[in-house]
Amino acid sequence: MEMKSKLVKLGTVFDSIYSMSNSGMMDFRMYLDGRWVELPQGIEVRSPIDDGVIATVPSASEREAERAVESSYISRNRIRTIPAVKKIEIFQRAREILLQNIEHFVRVLTLEAGKPITYQGIGLRKLWAHRRTCSGSRLAWY
Repeated sequence: MEMKSKLVKLGTVFDSIYSMSNSGMMDFRMYLDGRWVELPQGIEVRSPIDDGVIATVPSASEREAERAVESSYISRNRIRTIPAVKKIEIFQRAREILLQNIEHFVRVLTLEAGKPITYQGIGLRKLWAHRRTCSGSRLAWY
């Protein structure tokens, strides 16, 4: 019997990494050659809670996997050209995005891991508490 878990729409910051199918399913894209691309084949992601389909992820061909590895290899030196201060800014921005969208992460983790939301919340509460100790001038030392 086909089951469908409660679907989750992520915050708009994630719009480039997935689309919603006509049936309301999240269809994730693959990061390839520096951009998010849709692939024709997907693999169903099922929730361990009720075995319902919660999303699809790309099923890359051997050639697409080779392209991803080649692209990563070619781009590997770019990170070395980014100054340390800029890298810190990038990580701080990623942290801000995570904290601004924390409720979306909790819902996805709950569906994907099959744990009650209270368990997910414990780790996120620790993250939130850590945010308070790491914010401000301690991270902006540069």
